[in-house]
Amino acid sequence: AKGGFPWAGGNRTLVSVGHLIDKGPQSLEVLDLMMSLQAGAREAGGDVIVTLGNHEGEFLARPGKKEKTEDFEKELEKRGIDLHDVAAGRNDYGRFLRNLPMAARVNSWFFAHGGSTSGMSLGEIGDHFRAVVDSGKWKNPFLIGDDSLLEARKWWKGDTDDKDLAALPAAHIVFGHDPGAFRDKGTIQTKGGRLFLIDVGMTPDFDYSKGALLLIDRKDGQDVATSLDASGTRKEVW
Repeated sequence: AKGGFPWAGGNRTLVSVGHLIDKGPQSLEVLDLMMSLQAGAREAGGDVIVTLGNHEGEFLARPGKKEKTEDFEKELEKRGIDLHDVAAGRNDYGRFLRNLPMAARVNSWFFAHGGSTSGMSLGEIGDHFRAVVDSGKWKNPFLIGDDSLLEARKWWKGDTDDKDLAALPAAHIVFGHDPGAFRDKGTIQTKGGRLFLIDVGMTPDFDYSKGALLLIDRKDGQDVATSLDASGTRKEVW
């Protein structure tokens, strides 16, 4: 497989909440991996869903500005790939990035990079996002503003969890973006079983952990969330 690893998840669904670029020197290899896994999963009856991260959004909004995408743009330059071709969707990397959804709901679980829905329903989020993409205005604050679904931080400190979930509707919000936001850095955290933070700071800049996966399984009519870390250790989160 081009990405280096074949899909081994059968008919399961794997969700990534984005930010595939600019967290190390191998952004293109990460894109290759996720594109390859997505194709392999769909052939096997499963799926790989990757939602847009704030760095992907920033790149599409401001290609060449190097504010949050300097490492990615250096990689493209080294490979002889024109960054504007990527941003405009004129090659496989560009088409992949420009077709990422802003968020995804799988059963009762809502996934998004930053997680702050501002009380919107899934339909409202989709309508706003389609309008931004169709107009080509990737700089729209809905996408990359400080309070957006991709960029907002510390929103989870408030008391709007139940209202946000009811509006979607969903039972749980799973997000990344803010490593160490809740309590223990380097581990998957939950706030009351409603919010789940899955950014465990595995990138070299943070190095809080070697990575972890949130496994969501249906057991006896109830969802069970388990973390699986890079050493193979499993721990029930909720």
